[in-house]
Amino acid sequence: MKKSLSEITNKKRCYEFYEAGCFGNKALTWSSYEELIQDGWKGEVCMRSKQGIDRINTRYNLSLNQIPAEIASWKKLGIPEAMIAFNQSMPDEHLIIQGEVTRFNVLTLRYSTVKKPMNHAFEEENIEVTGSPAWHLLKKHLDYFSYENLEHLMEIWQDHVVEFSAYDILIGDLDWNTVFWEVRNY
Repeated sequence: MKKSLSEITNKKRCYEFYEAGCFGNKALTWSSYEELIQDGWKGEVCMRSKQGIDRINTRYNLSLNQIPAEIASWKKLGIPEAMIAFNQSMPDEHLIIQGEVTRFNVLTLRYSTVKKPMNHAFEEENIEVTGSPAWHLLKKHLDYFSYENLEHLMEIWQDHVVEFSAYDILIGDLDWNTVFWEVRNY
């Protein structure tokens, strides 16, 4: 990745980078329901809109038989099936910290330790720290590769927010303890 990468100013662009693996470790993903079925995945999944919807509308821990009804529901909201993506449900019971980190003028970490999907966790606990305390929390909870990747993302996409979830087990396609969900400037 080079500094010439453009800003990520919308959800669609963010998903293009995410699906291409540009953010580092990620959950297993499928760009369509058909791809999910063809892959033979049997576990639960999360359903997300690539065009961007309020986080509260993201669907978590869906079984495969629940997905067609959810797709139909989103179509009624104006979200075409081509704009729906899926990822494996994450092991929330193993979460240690999740949040959003930025380095605009100072390193800022907004985080939660609640063991739920981030938007639900932030409803219960939403802590913000800056500077050295933020750095110490990240160094404490992210494994070496995850922390180095975070630094790399913040160098490439300066003035962007990096969203992550760290676990007490190795997860994702690279077997790090942290997945990186979004890098955004929107």
